[in-house]
Amino acid sequence: MSVTIHTTPQNWSPSDNPLTFRFSSNQTAQANFSNIVRTYYNSNLVSEDRVFPEDGIYAHWDASPIIKNLVPTPTRKTALWQNAAISGELYIQVFENYGTPPVNQAAGTSSTIDVFKACLSDIDWASYNPATYQNLLFLTNYPRGERAYVQRGADVYLNLIQDANKQLSISMYRADNSLIGTYTDTQTYAIAQINTNTSLLQATAGFSAGDISDAAYYTVTVGTSETFTFYYYDDYCGIIQSLQWINEWGAFDSFVFAHYLETSGSVTDRKYNRKFGGWSGSAYVYNLEDAGEVRIGTQQKDSGILYSQWITDTVQNWLTELYKSPRFVLIPLTGTDRPIRITSNQFTFNNQRFDELLSESVAFEYVNNHNGLSL
Repeated sequence: MSVTIHTTPQNWSPSDNPLTFRFSSNQTAQANFSNIVRTYYNSNLVSEDRVFPEDGIYAHWDASPIIKNLVPTPTRKTALWQNAAISGELYIQVFENYGTPPVNQAAGTSSTIDVFKACLSDIDWASYNPATYQNLLFLTNYPRGERAYVQRGADVYLNLIQDANKQLSISMYRADNSLIGTYTDTQTYAIAQINTNTSLLQATAGFSAGDISDAAYYTVTVGTSETFTFYYYDDYCGIIQSLQWINEWGAFDSFVFAHYLETSGSVTDRKYNRKFGGWSGSAYVYNLEDAGEVRIGTQQKDSGILYSQWITDTVQNWLTELYKSPRFVLIPLTGTDRPIRITSNQFTFNNQRFDELLSESVAFEYVNNHNGLSL
């Protein structure tokens, strides 16, 4: 009796893509044979399933339909550097099950792998190599050859598969490239989430308000990772807004829509028809103000369109990733961050060879209630 587990998913696999284990048994000729697969997430049994041989003695099990609902949803943290808390551990145990009646026999246990909340496109997943990213590349598809602009005072996030004791380094620079100062800290996180909001750079990293107002850009590095550079967008000729969304890596991307914000609204109502005439004490009267179509409640839906400044086709093509995100936050230059729902559902990959000036417009609705008075 023997169960052999031949392949397991790569360590640091995305939770919403296939998490495939391939295994075999040398007892498949036994009566009523099948495999019982137990799936464990963070050492807890979360599923038990029966799997039959598919190719001779071989079978497979994809744990993603179970695991993708268990790995925590990405959230926007309020610390400068902390664990993103979007990962967990996965392994399976495979039993031979046979006999009359069939019962569990010998078992084999896979190695344990780390998974994190992410959903890559099929083409990205097919070429995904965790070694390319772990401790090296931040979890964003933003084109590295383009400047990444951010809004002063807004949350700005970077995630990295860290999984070790590493040093965070944030350096701020003036427009003439002179160094203002550098902040460092050393921690051990599974997946690190870095938030370089200016208030956190002041409160935690020790940069003063004057330092930040003098800064034109800053760099972020974790250990031996790539250095990611953010430039402050200070041309406030329009109604500047930052849009933030969860990207396919389970991290928060953001983009400054610096040209214009057009807002609008629509109202729906609840109503009924009240008959003309009714009793007022012992008199039967006809009151024009208390008859006909009567509105008893309303709901206002606020919406808008974000317009970007002129951008390159490389940035525009990347920006279209936002349309498939499940969650968005709109960050104004002043005021409160607000969750929104993107209503644009079509886009075009633009090419500067054919269009000299490129921009992107994104339609949205605010998701919070805006109800009228009920009568």
